[in-house]
Amino acid sequence: MLELDDSRWSELSHAYGQASDIPDRLRRLAERQAPQGPRDEPWFTLWSSLCHQGDAYSASYAAIPHIVEIALSKTGPIDFNFLLLPASVDVARVNGRGPATPSFLESRL
Repeated sequence: MLELDDSRWSELSHAYGQASDIPDRLRRLAERQAPQGPRDEPWFTLWSSLCHQGDAYSASYAAIPHIVEIALSKTGPIDFNFLLLPASVDVARVNGRGPATPSFLESRL
């Protein structure tokens, strides 16, 4: 798994450009409880950045292990987005709607 403080996040991209902002959003996700609504942060930005209109990005592949790890660390019920976002990214990847996995992530998946 690509550590959140790894400088290679800036080599990855999401729907809006360079992915250096994703580690902070993942840290916020780890601190949050379930979203209160569809535009609740950080879920809204993570979804729109990592799986925008059904497309996946190189940062999507790096973020998914963190999202799964955060879900597994939660006590009690988890929000369905913890399952739906990783599944949506993988559907995009399988359907050719995402780039090849960066080589430095391959051993980490």
